[in-house]
Amino acid sequence: MKIDDILLQEGASVLDAMGQLDKTGLGVLFDAPEGKLQGVVTDGDLRRYILAGGKLEGPAADAVNRSPRSLPLERRAEARRLM
Repeated sequence: MKIDDILLQEGASVLDAMGQLDKTGLGVLFDAPEGKLQGVVTDGDLRRYILAGGKLEGPAADAVNRSPRSLPLERRAEARRLM
């Protein structure tokens, strides 16, 4: 797998992002234009977008979580407690 496989492609539709998520099997894509993280999108984010009336042909960027939470790897045991 290459880094490009997990980066949300500029101009991708929701359907494109769903296909990319399915292909990678990782459950997350990163929106990082020019190498700077702007947000993440998961299958859950896309599902919520669609359930709120978003279209499959709509821009995946509209479903991106722009305020993702993260932890350093050494603190991953705390993740469940913090969520």
